[in-house]
Amino acid sequence: MKRSAITIDNEFRSLIPPLTDIERSQLEDNLHRDGCRDPLVVWRGEHVLIDGHNRFEICNRDEISYDVVELSFESREKVKHWILCNQLGRRNLPPDVLSELRGLIYNDSQSQGKRTDLTSGQNGPKLSTAKKLAKELGVSERTIKRDGQYAKAIAKVTETVPDIRAKVRSGKVKKSDVIAAAKSPDDAAEIIAGTKKPEAKPAEESVASDEQKSERLLAAIERLWENASKEVRSISIGVIADLLGLDVPKLQQGALFDDVKKSDARIKPTKDEFEGFWKAYPRKTAKKDAQEKFVTAISRLCKTMEVEEAIRMIMDGVAVYVKSIKDDAICHASTWLNGRRWEDDIEDGVVRKKPGYGTYIEDDNYDPDAF
Repeated sequence: MKRSAITIDNEFRSLIPPLTDIERSQLEDNLHRDGCRDPLVVWRGEHVLIDGHNRFEICNRDEISYDVVELSFESREKVKHWILCNQLGRRNLPPDVLSELRGLIYNDSQSQGKRTDLTSGQNGPKLSTAKKLAKELGVSERTIKRDGQYAKAIAKVTETVPDIRAKVRSGKVKKSDVIAAAKSPDDAAEIIAGTKKPEAKPAEESVASDEQKSERLLAAIERLWENASKEVRSISIGVIADLLGLDVPKLQQGALFDDVKKSDARIKPTKDEFEGFWKAYPRKTAKKDAQEKFVTAISRLCKTMEVEEAIRMIMDGVAVYVKSIKDDAICHASTWLNGRRWEDDIEDGVVRKKPGYGTYIEDDNYDPDAF
């Protein structure tokens, strides 16, 4: 495809978190030193760029050659969902940026027919959109809903502060400032600039209802529990048992105590286990990055399974991937792990579906890059 045939869609581009100055400088150095190793991604038939905007700009400016992969989508909504999920899974982003991306995915899913009848399987129980996404993205249902509100706040503040996303990405603006600015649109620019503090709510409005207080308390308990050590959790269970008049042994069959026992289990792979993966994976580049992503992938999977089962799942995925994909299309091991590619449904060298990340109609052996 000719360079002149590729077009930029401003809405699609706005979904991609901007690079910091340091990241952009690093990307430019990498492109000048190594060339554009990974292809740009274009919406087939529309010639619209959906991934690789920064590389596209730099390569055109500095006359660096690049390859292009075309993906097919049924609609703009499908493209937007793919872009958001692709961004969410590829970079080490700040918490506030991750929050916005999750919120955009949630709001986008909510807007598609206001569906609340999503299920976990063909005959599985019905799940709300928030609950389904929470399970897929590894956060709580409340977090997903808060992320949705935050994404709406970002969109609202963008009307008066166009570069708000760049400010959030760089860490110059806190999440609380964005939310405050969204509530006071006339003062948004001043609040974001730090020259004006948000107005305090009138006393009558600041009194929370019992339901709101309960919601806040549950959210606080949830955050404390997620970050607590196994010792603290064990002590907490004892306190709860005393308050309820129960003996701690009675809780041994319950979910709380199970959670404590699971914390004793091994959640990180050994060096030999990584070496087994490295030996099986055909592309021997960036071993250190691959090891870091391998440890991260195993640790995340161990939230719901034993480490041996997690490693077996990944190794089975490697076997299918290597057998199905052409040698010249094998991606870096770190990219494969970061993208959870062991979940890909590959048929005749084409990725048909990636669970949790939307539906791929056609992939042409594409693998996302580092930026």
